[in-house]
Amino acid sequence: PSQDLDRTIHDALLVMKDHNSDNNNTNDNNALIVPAFERQPPPDCTTDAKCAEYLQRNSSFLPHSFEDLQHCVLEDQDCIVFQSQNNWDGHSTTNSKDWIQKKWFEDENDEDDNNGHRGRSLFRKVPCFHTSRYEPY
Repeated sequence: PSQDLDRTIHDALLVMKDHNSDNNNTNDNNALIVPAFERQPPPDCTTDAKCAEYLQRNSSFLPHSFEDLQHCVLEDQDCIVFQSQNNWDGHSTTNSKDWIQKKWFEDENDEDDNNGHRGRSLFRKVPCFHTSRYEPY
C-alpha cells in the first residue's frame, strides 16, 4: 500500500533515466516491478456481506502503509505474496522477500552518487524472462 506510489515510480524512473544517460546506455527496455500481496481472510469472513461488515468494523485489517504491510507479512504472517498458495510460480521472480525488507537496490551505500542520490545506485535486476507466461514483457 502506498498513498504516493505514482510519485515514487515517477522518481524511480527519473533515477533510471539519469543513470542510463550518464553511462551512455540507450537501452529503453526497462521495467519497474511492484510486488503484489494479499491479506488472509479473517475466520468470520464467510460471505461477501460478512466480509464487508468486517471491513467496516476493522478498517485497519488492510495495511495502510509500507510499515503496516511489513508487519503483516513479517510478524503477523497474515499477508502473503499474491496467489502464493494456489499459483506458487506466479510471482516467483519478483523476489518479494527482499523487497519487503527494503532491499531494492543493487548497491546499498552511504555516499552520494554524481546526481545527488544518497544510499542507492541501481534497482535490483531481474533475470530475463524465458517463458511465454510473461509475454509481452
